[in-house]
Amino acid sequence: MTTEDRKNQKKIQCWIASSTWEQIEGVGYTSPTTAVTKAFEKLLKESKEDNTGFQEIPILKSRLEELEKHNETLKKELEISQETHRNYMMQMQTLINQKVIEAPGAKKPWWRFW
Repeated sequence: MTTEDRKNQKKIQCWIASSTWEQIEGVGYTSPTTAVTKAFEKLLKESKEDNTGFQEIPILKSRLEELEKHNETLKKELEISQETHRNYMMQMQTLINQKVIEAPGAKKPWWRFW
């Protein structure tokens, strides 16, 4: 390759165990450049796929906990409002029953004191 062909590339250097290189050659790679390039491409692809999932899990867990707490709060508020409604209806039924029991005209007009 000419220098112009390598303009958009970065030279790296690393040391690996001889046994690892022998395994890489056994797979069919004879060029360290090709092997490292393929490895990095695969690493980036897997990293992109896995990274999204790993980032979402803690966020989803915390959101789930918040929603469960909120759900419990709503259940408690519903129970309280149902009890309040039940009490109100009992009071109304009591008032209705009192009105039915009283005979019409049995009550003194407000202007009569005796």
